Amino acid sequence: MAAIATRAHLAAGNDYYLCPLSATQLNSEQLQFLLEPVWNGTQELTTINYNYTDGQTEEIAVGYECSRTCKTSVEGKEYSWSERQLVVRSLVAAASAEKSLRTRLSKAQAALEELGKPRRGKKKLRSFADWQEAVEVILLEYRVQGLFALDYQLITEPRLKRGYRDRPTKIVKESHYELKFSPNQEAIEKNSNFSKSRGTLASQTQAGEPEIEEASIPLL
Repeated sequence: MAAIATRAHLAAGNDYYLCPLSATQLNSEQLQFLLEPVWNGTQELTTINYNYTDGQTEEIAVGYECSRTCKTSVEGKEYSWSERQLVVRSLVAAASAEKSLRTRLSKAQAALEELGKPRRGKKKLRSFADWQEAVEVILLEYRVQGLFALDYQLITEPRLKRGYRDRPTKIVKESHYELKFSPNQEAIEKNSNFSKSRGTLASQTQAGEPEIEEASIPLL
């Protein structure tokens, strides 16, 4: 239903639609364009409340409305039409996404801290490549790529090597890697904004028509 060709066909026939837009119809760049004015405080938001049968009212979402012009080919001819777009963020979905992100960050941090600790039967990380590979596995597992600042430090320390028979005791230098890391707060905040935005709906209707008769809803 949300495909551009389907929406164009309906609009060309003077019909109306209301549908969600998934990430297929709304990529991350388009999503960021919609949310940027919210993040920088230039876009005023409208509160959406739910009225329960017992008379109680609860705030369930916030959002705003805008419009855009869509263009595509319909039966070999170029066609354009105007849509209203409602961008709405579900507060419950946003809170769930934020909790999930924080949980994944916490688990990834614990796993990174365990990397350098010796364990029986555990492969010892010796080279820079070994460390990089092990870290990448953790970041991928918890989907937190780019959310930690990583510093691989080469540590060189002297060690006394005891002599044996005709070989004298001497001091040798041994090197190993250590990982220093910290949360990348700027990247986390940006990721958090996108995670929260996944609880958002953007709905589009033909401009000038009665309320939400033709609409597509990006699931942000």
